Amino acid sequence: MKHTKRILSVLLAALLIAVSVPYVCAASLNYTAKSLYYGKSVTLQVSDGKASAWTSSNTAVATVSSKGVVRGVGIGTAVISATVGKQTLTCKVKVKDRNVDAVVVFRSSTGGAFINGVNTAVIKVKPLNYNVGRAVVYITDAADEIVYKTTLTKLAKNKTVSLSWNGRNNKNKLVPNGTYTVNVLIGKTVSKSDPLTFLRKNYFTGGDGSKKNPFQIATPAQLGQIIRYPNASFIQTKDLDFEYEAVGGFFTEDNQFNGVYDGNGKTISCIAGTAALFQYIGTKGQVKDLNVSKSSVNAERSALLCTYNYGKITNCNVSGATANKAKYSGIVVAQNFGLVSNCVTSGSVSVYGDNVHAGGVVGHNEQSGKIVSCESRVNVSIKNPGSRGGGICGENNGLISDCTASGTVIHLESRYGLTGGIAGRNNGTISGCAYLGTSEVNLMGDGSGGIL
Repeated sequence: MKHTKRILSVLLAALLIAVSVPYVCAASLNYTAKSLYYGKSVTLQVSDGKASAWTSSNTAVATVSSKGVVRGVGIGTAVISATVGKQTLTCKVKVKDRNVDAVVVFRSSTGGAFINGVNTAVIKVKPLNYNVGRAVVYITDAADEIVYKTTLTKLAKNKTVSLSWNGRNNKNKLVPNGTYTVNVLIGKTVSKSDPLTFLRKNYFTGGDGSKKNPFQIATPAQLGQIIRYPNASFIQTKDLDFEYEAVGGFFTEDNQFNGVYDGNGKTISCIAGTAALFQYIGTKGQVKDLNVSKSSVNAERSALLCTYNYGKITNCNVSGATANKAKYSGIVVAQNFGLVSNCVTSGSVSVYGDNVHAGGVVGHNEQSGKIVSCESRVNVSIKNPGSRGGGICGENNGLISDCTASGTVIHLESRYGLTGGIAGRNNGTISGCAYLGTSEVNLMGDGSGGIL
């Protein structure tokens, strides 16, 4: 009996101890690892307990509030710790950038070419739609090689951040002449700027190639440099005599002139070339107020000023000669897709090939071409079968308006070709034009076009 009482006493004591000691359950976080985008937040919660303290191992990447709210403030990884009693609970937080497009602008501080010692380059970055933790900015050359690299942080959506570049690489060495592009990497998305030309020195008398401050051309050698800068603005400050040097063909189909060349009333003289000065003028290109004299061109498509014109040629005075077996031959333009206006021409166009188009201003005027308010004093002569010769244009498929021609227009073998005081063949429109020369020709040789 005594033994039984002793056992019961021991059991009762054990029960009392179990009731008096509270049950301890291990606390935990709702996340042990979590990824979030820069600028976003997530709330960490403790199960079976309450945190007395929250800390971040890297507050430059992620911060945490007293209530467990974690916010991504930089790109990288941080460990968030919560103290619960004697326990330390952790969550590994990775903060990443979204893939964000950006508007990237790259220009010189003066708006023209970036010239060492004259101006600086300005880079502007505006991320779209999201805040950005980090943007990697790198500048590449024409061969897509990286020459300079830097990092921007904490960019706000639709807000522009500007920085400057001095034309030097990360080793502080001046980069070579050439074109450079800014690339901005946000997440996995790369946004690019338009290219910008960099010059170690100014190859012109002055200016930076912008519309407000055009490159100044004062020597024949400087004129030859324009081929490097197809989108720049130029102004000629002195007359240029090439002494019958072969000059021309400055621009190609793949590198068309889309800038502005202001002749400023000055003259380019004595060129003996195998291509027009401006071989290709693009849709945005303009040549104005320029005189060309005492020059000649002998080429497959022959003209003194421009071979293929898609832009504007205005207020130019061009005199000289073209003589060849070209398909299209004119004093100003061989083949015109753009506008030729208020130009005065003199000299001669003499072509002797088959099926040629020869004119005192333009060889062949395409459907989109316009020849307006021009005066031709050019003598035009053609010879072989299928040839078309006109005081203004050999063949017109576009518009010729308010023009006059006063030179002779002849076909040396009249039974073979077409001649006209304005156009040898007209399939476009001739409006308000007059022929004042002595040749016995109509305004147009033939064609389906109209005369108004």
